[in-house]
Amino acid sequence: MIRSTQILVLICYLVSGLPLSGRTHDTLQIHCLDVGYGDCTLIISPGGRTMMVDTGPDHEARKAHLCDYLVDTLGVDTINYLVITHYHEDHIGGVDSLIKHGIVVDSVFDRGSYYCTNAYTLTYLPAVENMRHTVDSDQVFVLGQEVQVRVVAVNGNGLVDPVSESLFVANNCVDSPHTSYNENVFSVAMVVEYGQFQFYVGGDLPGSAYSSYKDVETPIAALVGDVEVYQVNHHGSQYSTNDSFLTTLDPMVAIISVGKNSYKPHPHPDTGVVRQLMQVCNSAVYQTEDSDGEVVHGDIVIKTVGSEWFSVNDLLFILNSIEDDRNARELVTSFELYPNHPNPFNASTVIKYDLPRTSKVTIIIYNILGQEVTTLVDEEQPAGHHQVMWGSTNAHGKTVSSGVYFYRIEAGGFVSSRKMMLLK
Repeated sequence: MIRSTQILVLICYLVSGLPLSGRTHDTLQIHCLDVGYGDCTLIISPGGRTMMVDTGPDHEARKAHLCDYLVDTLGVDTINYLVITHYHEDHIGGVDSLIKHGIVVDSVFDRGSYYCTNAYTLTYLPAVENMRHTVDSDQVFVLGQEVQVRVVAVNGNGLVDPVSESLFVANNCVDSPHTSYNENVFSVAMVVEYGQFQFYVGGDLPGSAYSSYKDVETPIAALVGDVEVYQVNHHGSQYSTNDSFLTTLDPMVAIISVGKNSYKPHPHPDTGVVRQLMQVCNSAVYQTEDSDGEVVHGDIVIKTVGSEWFSVNDLLFILNSIEDDRNARELVTSFELYPNHPNPFNASTVIKYDLPRTSKVTIIIYNILGQEVTTLVDEEQPAGHHQVMWGSTNAHGKTVSSGVYFYRIEAGGFVSSRKMMLLK
């Protein structure tokens, strides 16, 4: 299996003698739109065929952005396949807006069955009833130009009985779903494949058996396999992205579609999930917004020709073999602690560092009085490039106040400290 080695390049990388912008005829585009707290992903094949996965929430400003982005920014007036991962409002709320805006939707695919919320019965169903199809568990959508989208999960992949569940919903539906399982369990999950490049998207698929959830991530991990880009399940919730799933996918880039939310005490994205992405897989993490609704990266655009490279918001990542990845790690010749980014920061910041050899690493945060705030890393790590996130919390998980802080690394006899500023 081919995997990626991240190369952060701020200048134009030449592919077969042409600049990045010079090969649009064979470029796959994936647009993860900033629709606030919700999901909306647009896939455009090199031949121009389109698939949209979810449509974001029923929010006028978000729906206006969705339609303006499609028509004015991209010139897209037709969606060949609209796939709805599940029936929560933040995933189906924009469907009627597409239709009203004159955007042609050829066909709609969802998990089938029934759901009883106003968003589903009053908005979604009337908009799609004449073009609706049920996703098959082994379905493959062919977008042409060697791009295919492979279904890896739908309706819990046998962990629950969707027919019995549908009857349960129909018999108990009043003003809320009243399901025995959380709707997230039924999410459609898919892998976009183009040459050496793979992208995963799976709505709110859970990886935990907590409460009404089922762990669907673990049994489908092998079906997904290694991917270059992982659109993080359930907006970075603590109940998704479990260790088994994450280590199998081993993504070079993780994208979290999220907006303002009040899930306490663990708002989305959960800091533990973000930390796992960075520490377990050394993933570069992109977010549309943060849990306060502040824009982080906004609309996130992925482009690739299926070999040699892919880009995220014009930052390049090089597709290499496992052997090349091993050689890249060996190129680190000295210990290094880099300035955190962003700095100053609000809520979270990323600290990067290099290890020329396997070392016991300790990274500790201190306040301006020299008092220890929290320990970010305390373990043996292999040689290579590393990063860790600090979510402005202390060792007890409590948010710290604004001010000056220091981070200090000890590794293999190397000691270094840097200053950072938390502003709220």
